[in-house]
Amino acid sequence: MYTRLTNEINILESLEINAGTTQYDKNYIKFILNCLMSVKASVTSSFCIQSGQNLPPDIWQLYGESLNVDVASSKLKLASMHYCRGELRRAASVLHEVEFDLDDSVESVCGCRGRGNDKLSKAFCYYTVENYSHEQLTKKLAFCVRFLREEKFCVPPFLWCEMYRAVGDDIKHRNLPQR
Repeated sequence: MYTRLTNEINILESLEINAGTTQYDKNYIKFILNCLMSVKASVTSSFCIQSGQNLPPDIWQLYGESLNVDVASSKLKLASMHYCRGELRRAASVLHEVEFDLDDSVESVCGCRGRGNDKLSKAFCYYTVENYSHEQLTKKLAFCVRFLREEKFCVPPFLWCEMYRAVGDDIKHRNLPQR
């Protein structure tokens, strides 16, 4: 997973530098790059936590780049990593920052299990396509937080049950359409 993420990031970085791409393309590539960097930082941190290793020095650059994706998702992953490393004050600091940044103007955007919402889709399109503003994107949209299995050790144990729950009647009620 680490190698695959590194290869994808290298490809996108070379595309971003390409003089033939439009500014819109560069903005879009930068957005995708930041998302991939968030995953790479979390996967790397998870491996280090699992194996008891120190985090590599470049991990903070990855986390720093990834914090520019939206209001909350990457920051919540960072807070989770700090929590799993026993760095509770750092986790609390990041959570306070997220809480401070959230207000009534922030739209949540989630594509989990095809649960789309026209209002949210329009908000996402407005901030990303029609009126692209990186600042607006990072301050007005909050994406859902998703963890891959490779990020398991960056997920606080009390959330593991949410990741792996598949017992009893719960399965029957999971994919109900939102009303």
